[in-house]
Amino acid sequence: MVCTADISEAVQNVVDILVHAADNIIPKSSPCLRKFRRPWWNEACRDSYRNQRKCWSIFRWYLTTENLVAFKRAKAFARRIRRRSQRESWIKFVLSIASYTLSKQLWK
Repeated sequence: MVCTADISEAVQNVVDILVHAADNIIPKSSPCLRKFRRPWWNEACRDSYRNQRKCWSIFRWYLTTENLVAFKRAKAFARRIRRRSQRESWIKFVLSIASYTLSKQLWK
């Protein structure tokens, strides 16, 4: 039991204990940002993906052959852009490796 005469003090003590317990139990988010996992993603990839989604949205609402063809073309174009970007990024990474490069740097 709480041995205080004033009820507001007792309530404040209980609230403080609960807040302290919550601070200890609930994990805090770290201030550091997540590592960007796709270094090959660039503005061309973003634009082609947006166009693909736009064509998909149009096709979904208006089921015509022309819209299907437009969506498939946009999807193929986005795939081509994405693969080209991945290939260029991989080539750039491989060329950056030298005989003196540490394995720790490679896995970052």
